[in-house]
Amino acid sequence: MNIRYIKMKIIVDVPQGFIQKIRTMIETGKYVSVEEFVEVSLLNQLSLEEDNNLNLDSFSKKKEIIKTEVPYPRIQNIGNILSLNEENYGKIILSEIPFENQLYSGPIWGQYNKIFPVKVTLRALANSLLDGNQYIDLDDFSKKTSEAARSLGLKLLDSDKMQKRVKGEKLSIALPVGENPYKSKTRFTNHFIGYLDSEGKLNGAPGKIKFISIVQKEKKKIGITKFGLQFASLLNPILDQDVHNEGTLSKKEIEYLIDHLRANIPEEYEAIIYLLSMIKEGKNRPSEQTQEILNIYKKLTIPQAGIFRGGLVSRMIELDLITSYRIGMREIGYKITETGLSLIKKGGVSI
Repeated sequence: MNIRYIKMKIIVDVPQGFIQKIRTMIETGKYVSVEEFVEVSLLNQLSLEEDNNLNLDSFSKKKEIIKTEVPYPRIQNIGNILSLNEENYGKIILSEIPFENQLYSGPIWGQYNKIFPVKVTLRALANSLLDGNQYIDLDDFSKKTSEAARSLGLKLLDSDKMQKRVKGEKLSIALPVGENPYKSKTRFTNHFIGYLDSEGKLNGAPGKIKFISIVQKEKKKIGITKFGLQFASLLNPILDQDVHNEGTLSKKEIEYLIDHLRANIPEEYEAIIYLLSMIKEGKNRPSEQTQEILNIYKKLTIPQAGIFRGGLVSRMIELDLITSYRIGMREIGYKITETGLSLIKKGGVSI
């Protein structure tokens, strides 16, 4: 998963009240140790700095007032970049599906926490390839698409605020709507468009799901695979119908994705089945699930397992496989939907 940690020792004075609360969390099993609590806290804060919208609900009231006093810029013109042009998609020259040695092994990484942003990228890519080119310039495409994604995201953010959607229900999550446009669009580009790293590996959710291909010629160029075009061609409730109360994906999109994962991304499909089985057995709380993930994916650190679990859960909620509910004042639990139960019956887990 290409993550390296460089450790350093830092001594910090912590207020006594905080220490007691941390001890209570460890004693009740929410964290294994003080080290785990600190590491998870640091990772959460770093994620917040990368994208202010990820944990909007956790900001203080004072912070929220400051945010609402400064209006977001509104880009009125997205043009046709996200529209459905299915009748013309037959003209597109498809790119090759990435080989396994071009991708990092394992399930989809936790920071790729939503599928809808991938849909946005694919729709924009399909429309950008209508001129007959098999590949187009990656940098130019990334700038144009991240800007369109921000415009769409800000519109959905308005809808989220108006409908008072809670964190897990927000339609704008993972779109580039942070207060710092540059940071927010850079994160979107890295996670939901993609790039080639120094080892020549394809990073980003669309590449991992085998929806796009990036090649290094005189410049880096991006193309769409047959799987990516098939998914881009499906009707989407937000992009095509402007419906904001039925989730981010249609039933047909969900069915397509589940079938595609089963056939072509088996590590992700197996992880989904494994988590569904875990919930069915009664392990429906985050701490229990993280521990089980550590037992299976032994190379992960505790914070990595937490990120892995969080991303997997978020994608599964979007695929209508599970829903979340509150346990008491602070804890979250998960239950399986009818779609999830039918998937368990199909099975296919071999972790």
